Amino acid sequence: MSIAVWVEQTNGKYTASVPGEPAFRAVADSKDAAVAALKAQLESRVTAGDLVFVDVEPKGVLALTGKYKDDPEWQAVWKEIEEQAYRERDEEKAREFPG
Repeated sequence: MSIAVWVEQTNGKYTASVPGEPAFRAVADSKDAAVAALKAQLESRVTAGDLVFVDVEPKGVLALTGKYKDDPEWQAVWKEIEEQAYRERDEEKAREFPG
């Protein structure tokens, strides 16, 4: 498993940390030592539990994403909306730039 690690030098010390995870941080006199210390923390934590992925059901408007993609009635309604928007745009341009 690969984990992104941020290393920066401040006042002669090196800090290695996991972006977005303030609990995972190590400070040492060298870059290699800081990375090694952080790696030891991560290895210890990984062996103590399981890394799992969970799916979260979208709520609100996001829940509608893709819901009607294969619905022919919705596609017809969308096509009508699209055509009306283009008609209105073309009419506005014709008024703005006659001739």
